[in-house]
Amino acid sequence: MMSKTAVLVGLVGLASGVHAAINVGVVWGGSPNMTGAGVRDQLNDNTWGYGFNAVILNPGDVDTLAECQAYDCLIFGDAGYNDDGYTPQMFSAVKQYLQGGGGVVTTGFYIYSNGGQGGTDIDFITPANITNYYTYHGNAAVSIVNGGHPVTQGVSNFGPSGFAAEHPNAGGDGGATLLANIDGSGGVYADDTMGGRSVYLGMAYLAAAGYGPANLRSGDADHLFENAVGWASSVPTPASGALLGLGGLVAARRRR
Repeated sequence: MMSKTAVLVGLVGLASGVHAAINVGVVWGGSPNMTGAGVRDQLNDNTWGYGFNAVILNPGDVDTLAECQAYDCLIFGDAGYNDDGYTPQMFSAVKQYLQGGGGVVTTGFYIYSNGGQGGTDIDFITPANITNYYTYHGNAAVSIVNGGHPVTQGVSNFGPSGFAAEHPNAGGDGGATLLANIDGSGGVYADDTMGGRSVYLGMAYLAAAGYGPANLRSGDADHLFENAVGWASSVPTPASGALLGLGGLVAARRRR
């Protein structure tokens, strides 16, 4: 017979995906155009079971390594107005954070705002190759090309549905894995070779309202985003976590 403790541990694993709350920083430089609050709320609604605790940060809130380490994942992007407010000191700290095992997700218009700076800290923290800038997509369609990765697990093709995106003209970095195309060109990449985990999503989740980010707040676009943040934070997908919890229950029963 299983002990009450074993049952409790197993049930907690099933309910929570065997991880604590995931602390996420949405880094927003105070632009009146960037929809940081929309991204924060999108994560905190817990649609896909991750249990995110997302907050909005200024670049000055994460311009030291110690400040960055308060979060499991940091998110960056741009409104489409080149007004993200990011600073060299912030990028330097985020690079150290990623090298030390942190998680970073960069989103659409990151290359628009920061492209052409290959070999810099700006380039290091994203798995997209930003050296040759980007191509803009005004009404994008996303097609999954690697459905076996945790970032794309359970996600189907989506769009076009009125949201903007970009893709890096130079593709992904050497260690990056291509996960999805945007209008036929590589637009979603993941990399775990830099110490921590980084994801680039070409869809403009943080863009100004006129670029259609509201069309990325639900369905497969939302699922992809939450998977990306969860994977970058080094936690299992909720389905995988539930299976781990169930495995704990089974193992405990067999030991009795």
